[in-house]
Amino acid sequence: ELGCFLLLEWDDKVVDIREQFPLHPVSETQRIASQLGYRHPVQRWKWKGKWKQQPAVQTSDFRVTFSDKSPVPEMIISVKPSGELEKRRVLEKLEIERTYWERRSVEWQLVTEGQVRFLV
Repeated sequence: ELGCFLLLEWDDKVVDIREQFPLHPVSETQRIASQLGYRHPVQRWKWKGKWKQQPAVQTSDFRVTFSDKSPVPEMIISVKPSGELEKRRVLEKLEIERTYWERRSVEWQLVTEGQVRFLV
């Protein structure tokens, strides 16, 4: 993520970078997960000796806003190590995220460590 951030930070076309951008409302990501047949991510914690849980707020690594000189006004970038893409659960969460942004007509990109240098 750091390499991706630094490339974006130095790009003259980038006017804003928001990190760990929340996907709200949670009810929408829950609906998407259900439609895809996936479990929605949950947040768990222990309170007074008992485990509690609630739906987790999913996030996108970067929400990038570009200047007028760019053909795309905005883009979402998710960064994952390529080895993580072999895990079914990681792919399910990424698909929920991708679908969320697709429904908003916002371009979504998945970037691995091998692609970071070609991003900008």
